[in-house]
Amino acid sequence: MPIKSELITMLRFYSVGASGIGVNMGVFALLTYGLKYPYLPASIGAQVVALTTNFALDKYFTFRNFDVRPSRILAQYGAFAISCALGMAIATATLYVLVHFRECNKALAQMVGIAAGSITNYFFSRKWTFKVSV
Repeated sequence: MPIKSELITMLRFYSVGASGIGVNMGVFALLTYGLKYPYLPASIGAQVVALTTNFALDKYFTFRNFDVRPSRILAQYGAFAISCALGMAIATATLYVLVHFRECNKALAQMVGIAAGSITNYFFSRKWTFKVSV
């Protein structure tokens, strides 16, 4: 992929990611502060909701993948979920360490965790989930 095209794809990916952060933080706030769920399960729930919205946006907007066969969408969603699982583990571990060992604000720690997992998500999404050529 030419450098300019790669940069545009990365900008799209991180734009989708930014919207996902909004979804993630909104769901996290609702679950943690509104419904009084414990923060770790709330974080995982928020990440799953954000993962689902990000998948749809990345498929059609970022990687311009318009294969709408149900079997292909399910396979891609599964691959996307697996690739995001590593990012979610990184994000959740970061959240835990910052809250428990550094006494960091939970919302700030959640944001740092999201950032920590995003780089892995980009490369797995590009190469494995949507199979974009290098």
